Amino acid sequence: MRPVQFIELEARLEALARLVRRAAPPAAEAPLELLAGERAARLNGATVSLSAREFRLLEHLHSHVGEVVSAEQLGQQVGDALDARSDLVQASIARLRRKLAPLAGAPLIQSVAGHGYVLRPPAPAGRK
Repeated sequence: MRPVQFIELEARLEALARLVRRAAPPAAEAPLELLAGERAARLNGATVSLSAREFRLLEHLHSHVGEVVSAEQLGQQVGDALDARSDLVQASIARLRRKLAPLAGAPLIQSVAGHGYVLRPPAPAGRK
């Protein structure tokens, strides 16, 4: 791997972020609703219960829909001794994906190699 100057790295990350934002439809179209009181998510009319950690992860990703969020950011935001360098973020994201996949019909949370995770808004029911 060749050394990269900070300005070049910053420009590349900004370009990647623009690309991701352009590819994602507006959040208003997403049929994903977070139910804080129930610690659940409603997707295309179906509700799925989440653990406290899963809910906080989804809540953070949902507030940054279409944007790449690093595992470190997720670990810091979610807190509760969730260490971004451990497998806890990865395992929690995997559980969240398994719970949401049957309702979405397509992966909602995607990995961006070397950068983190991005929540892709699901297509509204009937538009898959």
